[in-house]
Amino acid sequence: MSKPTFDFSRFLTDKWGDPDKLLTFLHNYGHADIPRPTINQWFRRGSVPAEHFALLLGLLKLDTGKDAAIEEYLR
Repeated sequence: MSKPTFDFSRFLTDKWGDPDKLLTFLHNYGHADIPRPTINQWFRRGSVPAEHFALLLGLLKLDTGKDAAIEEYLR
């Protein structure tokens, strides 16, 4: 059985489209401490560190009022 993976590239693109929109989203929730180059790397590499991924999921819930459906990004 292969190890499951998560499609961060598609998740980031589906939820925010590009680094600028994610940066604005984070700033709107008071997280201006995450620099643009870091966010650019997430999009470029297709990965997000665990602590930031948890933050993104929590902020999406605050923003939409519901849990982010992430099952579709599992491969």
